[in-house]
Amino acid sequence: MRSLFAVWILGLTMFADAPSDPGIVAVESLLKDHAKAWNEENVEMMTNLFAEDGERVSSNGSVAHGRKEIEASYRKTLESIQFKHSSHKVTKILAKHVTADVILADVDWTATGLHDVKGKPREDINGSSVVVLRKEGDRWEIFSLRARASED
Repeated sequence: MRSLFAVWILGLTMFADAPSDPGIVAVESLLKDHAKAWNEENVEMMTNLFAEDGERVSSNGSVAHGRKEIEASYRKTLESIQFKHSSHKVTKILAKHVTADVILADVDWTATGLHDVKGKPREDINGSSVVVLRKEGDRWEIFSLRARASED
């Protein structure tokens, strides 16, 4: 029994000391940059995180293809009374390589500082996004981002 316990502890130690995957670390940083750009209402920064042929599906189901449409989509969202001056916080990221150059990430987030269409403050929204990221050269880019607000 002691030997099984020792093997278990050794395994945990080896796992804890294993170096982080540089692709996963880069993707986590990129996803946090996306939230930072939202909070700064920096549409250009947010758009540039996407691949040229990327897509965004917003939580209301609207679809934008390519950086030009993605930029217009984010601009419309962030200039709306519901989202203007809102904050976006990433609460959890689970990411996994699909291939060496493709990572799939599940991202949980919270949006605060929201308003209804009449400008009255409303409840925070919790949601999640499924994000496919692709490496182009030395750079990771969002290829597809599909957001969904929780019904709770």
